[in-house]
Amino acid sequence: MVKQGCRTGWLAGCLLLLVGCTTELAYNTLPFWIHYYIDDIVNLRPEQSRQVKADLDKIQQWHRTHELPAIAERLGLIATQSTERQTMAQLRAHQDSTMAPHSRITGDCRALRTDRHTKYRAADDGAVACAS
Repeated sequence: MVKQGCRTGWLAGCLLLLVGCTTELAYNTLPFWIHYYIDDIVNLRPEQSRQVKADLDKIQQWHRTHELPAIAERLGLIATQSTERQTMAQLRAHQDSTMAPHSRITGDCRALRTDRHTKYRAADDGAVACAS
């Protein structure tokens, strides 16, 4: 019985390690895979390819410095409050804060749905916005 518990614990530990490493690997190589996908669909000239790579790196750096700390803070707050009984207002606040980055991005780019000539531009802080 002890042997089976040890084996189960070892297996669970290995799975957690694998999931953590896979997630980090996927996140860190995301610009490469996005560029690979874009390059498969669109024939980019060498200077365009370099620009796309640079822009993807900027976006990822912006995400690391601006979005990930906010996500970590929110998860810490949720973990702290998870032992307490939650009100509907608290649950809505968590939901709103979780959806805020998505709403901010899609809200800024709603023009894309009606104007196909709208282009993306990178702001000074690396954030992606839409420009006419």
